[in-house]
Amino acid sequence: MTIRLVCFAALLLPFSLQAQTSPEEFLGHQVGADRHLIDYNQIREYFDLLDEESERVSVLNIGESTLGEPIVMAVITSEDNMANLDRYREIARRLSDPRGVSEEEARQLSEDGKAILLIQNGLHAIEIAHSQHSVEFIYKLAVGDTPFDADEVLEDVIVLLIPAANPDGQLMVVDWYRNSLDTPYE
Repeated sequence: MTIRLVCFAALLLPFSLQAQTSPEEFLGHQVGADRHLIDYNQIREYFDLLDEESERVSVLNIGESTLGEPIVMAVITSEDNMANLDRYREIARRLSDPRGVSEEEARQLSEDGKAILLIQNGLHAIEIAHSQHSVEFIYKLAVGDTPFDADEVLEDVIVLLIPAANPDGQLMVVDWYRNSLDTPYE
């Protein structure tokens, strides 16, 4: 009887508590491992995977690069905040242009709103560590594997994470590196 009850209770756990695929499981190596660089397409695929696996992650297409690559941004926050993103976006919009907002209303909006943190990785493609790190960073926030209480922080903060500001350059740098492996240029 106890085993059946435990199994039934496990079925009731929220989806977000289920394990998400780690970057190492997805890539087949640790992020930052010697002789391995991940390209923008792999980063996008991993972000999309976490979008499917975690209620804390939503990936948006925010534009297109010069060479036609989709530019993505991940939204990482608590499940409650995720369900109310339009409300928090409107609060931020109203506070960003205070015309027509009374001081009292502004105070209330600032109390009701959430802090929004934008992290844009790697403007210069040759500075490759930023984009590599983005998959580890999003994973740790999604599963709560942080030195701080991620659950508590994500109740108050909406993180916007752009893995590469220059997808075209990131792809070119990784392609060049892969082509130079095992050559004198390595």
